[in-house]
Amino acid sequence: METAGTIADAPPENPPGLPSCHYRRRNDGADYRCLAAEGAVVTGDDCRRCAIPEAVAHPQACLYLVPMRHENEARFACPWYFTWAREPAVRDWHDLCFCQYWFPRGADDRFILDVMRERRARYLRVLRGEEPRSKRLNVPPAGQEHVARRATSLLLRLWRTLLARLGFRPSGAGEPAP
Repeated sequence: METAGTIADAPPENPPGLPSCHYRRRNDGADYRCLAAEGAVVTGDDCRRCAIPEAVAHPQACLYLVPMRHENEARFACPWYFTWAREPAVRDWHDLCFCQYWFPRGADDRFILDVMRERRARYLRVLRGEEPRSKRLNVPPAGQEHVARRATSLLLRLWRTLLARLGFRPSGAGEPAP
């Protein structure tokens, strides 16, 4: 069985009657493999119903748009909103595009396949419940609590020094604030 890494090197399969898609690869037999679904087997009917080809071909689709197939339906995610959005992967790509980070997507999607492969795999693991959306960054590793406290203390001192040089006084510093 081929992995997603080896089938990604093959050229896209775009037979007549199916929408052009950079994520479709030929499989043994009449079916295809979908790179947006980590190489899962899909049929021609699945491809006809899929919203991914239309979304990535649209002139207003964003470069950062990450298309994927989850539970046999097209989903779209954005790295700018994935960790805090109410729904991390939406069904309609229009909900994600046209934000302040929007950047036009090129006509050739092949280079994005490699760049977004790991990100798509992580997003699918999150949707399946195998991984949390974001890791807590404020929890130091075991035995390193003193390093984190010292770094926090240093940052607070630097911040207070900067504010003092700019003429700001923190309230409760012994004198009433003006």
